[in-house]
Amino acid sequence: MVHNVDRVDPAVYAELPQNEQIKLAGEWLEVGKQWLALHEGPLVTVDPTPIVEFRTWLLQALKALPTTRNSGPPEARRDINELLRRSERAIGVVIRRAQHAGFILTARQIKEYSASVAHGGPRERKPAPGDYMSSDLLYGSGNSKGLLQLTDGVTDRQFNDAIALAREEGNLARTNIFRKLHDRRLSVDSTRYRELRITELAESSHTADQIAEIMGLRVEGVRRIANRIGVSFADIGKTRREVDHTRIVRETVIGLEGTVLALRMLDLTQVEDLSEIEYWVTSLDDSLRSLGRFHRELKEMNHGH
Repeated sequence: MVHNVDRVDPAVYAELPQNEQIKLAGEWLEVGKQWLALHEGPLVTVDPTPIVEFRTWLLQALKALPTTRNSGPPEARRDINELLRRSERAIGVVIRRAQHAGFILTARQIKEYSASVAHGGPRERKPAPGDYMSSDLLYGSGNSKGLLQLTDGVTDRQFNDAIALAREEGNLARTNIFRKLHDRRLSVDSTRYRELRITELAESSHTADQIAEIMGLRVEGVRRIANRIGVSFADIGKTRREVDHTRIVRETVIGLEGTVLALRMLDLTQVEDLSEIEYWVTSLDDSLRSLGRFHRELKEMNHGH
């Protein structure tokens, strides 16, 4: 992780002189910004665990800071609150990315799993979103908004605009961010929103089935809208457009660079739950064979170029 927990202990922080508090808060923010920038980039990770832990660290740092303007740097609290919202969006993005890649169960798969277990099926399963955070935090409860509401149907530009507005108001609460997003975007029930969202998801290689699940629509409805606006899907066996092989190679290489960076921070002696280690080893064996073949073929192409 990015931190030493002792350095965000409220009691330790409160004992420091104000100039040391300001300096330490600045250090926290710089480390936090660098760490989040590394982990929220596209294709870096399909495991939300590090960012969930980072969010916990931010909450500890926020708790350590003074709550009144005359007892410490007010901008530090605002900056950490902003990082908190950005980390929550990053968690949502990674969860959706992992669901798209097949590493985390979707809502439909969770229902199918529950039905299977109820009829005596195997209890082993892939992770579900609720394994990482509570349902209230993910989906919201009562008047509280969930972090996935900062993700689904929200572009990076819309999110950044909402953050800027909320920051100007001095209110970076999740509910206020959601309010800004709601005020500035199309209704999710509008025809125009559905057309734009289907186009966006199709361009990022989602299938019609995947888009239907993300948007809560029927597959037939998604296909009908797509046909009307001239959008095609990368459905297996029904591909209507060429696969961008160069993009696959480029994004594979970028993704592996991110994986290497993450592995450099890994300390295997700190892994407590080894119940899945057999699966990890087997899966890595398969992946390394494929990567080895991929690497050899690229080297041969490079030598022959």
